[in-house]
Amino acid sequence: MAALAAPERDTLLHGRFAAFVSYYEDGDYRKASDSLLSILPLLSGSKDEIVAYRYIGFSYAMLNWVDKAKQTFKSALTKYPGMDIDTLEVPPNISIVFRQAKLERTLETLDTAAVHRPVVVVAARNIVAPTLLLSVSILSAVGSAGLFYTGNQQYLKYKSVNTPDQSELDKYYSNSQNAFIGGVVCAVITAVALPVSIYLYNKKVPASRLKAAVVHGVPSIAWQ
Repeated sequence: MAALAAPERDTLLHGRFAAFVSYYEDGDYRKASDSLLSILPLLSGSKDEIVAYRYIGFSYAMLNWVDKAKQTFKSALTKYPGMDIDTLEVPPNISIVFRQAKLERTLETLDTAAVHRPVVVVAARNIVAPTLLLSVSILSAVGSAGLFYTGNQQYLKYKSVNTPDQSELDKYYSNSQNAFIGGVVCAVITAVALPVSIYLYNKKVPASRLKAAVVHGVPSIAWQ
């Protein structure tokens, strides 16, 4: 017997496919799933393939084989990411299983992408600490200048005052001494804080990576 031409072969295959779909419509879900599964490889690449996936998943869901239904839907979504169903035309249990399968497939895709392709977000620099240190060094420098000026003024008064009151002389001297000591302390703080702040400003921090992953079934984001 001569081999069938491609159009005739496709017509016969579509006829078998339609007959197998009718098993589902008649409520024979086990027969529908087994029959459609048997010809699924022959439908590869045809417009009937995605419909066959749907009805196999529908049949498994109606048989309460939830895991097999979800796996069928996930396999279909892997090949046809845009696949969807009309939730108004199927029972609620099928809609629930399909939505679960779609969510799980989305999370699996996210998890795989996160493992193999971490996203470089930014090559950041830590500016908080150096900014604080720079502020401290500026304030200390201003304070040091002010204290040295005050100490000098008090010392000049100590040298120029002509009074027999020793307590007043001691006051000017003490104020001058305390101001100079405070100025030295502030100058030391500036001398330490300023170069450290400049060093930290110029120090590069390794690039950060934002990694999406699924942990215990929950989508998570980790900053590395």
